Amino acid sequence: FDVDGAYNVRYEIIKKRIDKAIVKNTGERLTISGKIAIVYLQDRDRQEYLEYLRHLSERGYLTGEIEELELERLQGADGLRALRVTVETGRI
Repeated sequence: FDVDGAYNVRYEIIKKRIDKAIVKNTGERLTISGKIAIVYLQDRDRQEYLEYLRHLSERGYLTGEIEELELERLQGADGLRALRVTVETGRI
């Protein structure tokens, strides 16, 4: 792949690993068909993403509760958390 700089290399590597990430203490993969998963590290990011997800839920694009998850350690990334929510299938 073609990237510029060390930050971009790290981003590309972590992005590939997130697709295979496991929810801590469950053995369940983070990525599930029909759901959106947003991975974050800092609480301020969590707050911003929650606002967006709540807005989309109010508009009928998302259904169910917003799951707040902790991820198993990934090689090169520790302490990652995620938000996951179901997409309303009639809106896709």
